Amino acid sequence: MGSAGAVIILILLVVAAVGYSSWLKNGIKTRVMDSRLAADQLREIFSGKVARAGWSIVDNGNPMVAQSPLISGTRQQIGLFTEPTAEGTRVRVVALRFRRKVLGGTPTKGHTIRIRMNSFVDSVRQLDPSARVSTSTQ
Repeated sequence: MGSAGAVIILILLVVAAVGYSSWLKNGIKTRVMDSRLAADQLREIFSGKVARAGWSIVDNGNPMVAQSPLISGTRQQIGLFTEPTAEGTRVRVVALRFRRKVLGGTPTKGHTIRIRMNSFVDSVRQLDPSARVSTSTQ
């Protein structure tokens, strides 16, 4: 195998690390959704899908905020913003609080935020197949 094999393995490791970092960064992007569901229904879904397994609702206003327990080491928060529209409700699901690693700005435990946000979006889509979803960098 020799030095050429070692170089190839090193390149593959770097590519995998960059890909994983990109996956985590994209996973915490804000989701913007237009749905026909009422704000109360969306808040109930958010509470059930995001504030579970140790997470809790710490603010029930607008935004509704779900927060991870302190025992996990890194406090995380996800917010649900709702706004009435002519067709229903516009929703923004935002990673409000998370920690970034020093090098590269990769979010620590970004996979947790991604899973919870995607779970909310998937549940809304099941109840409202016409819901349109996009991601935003805001």
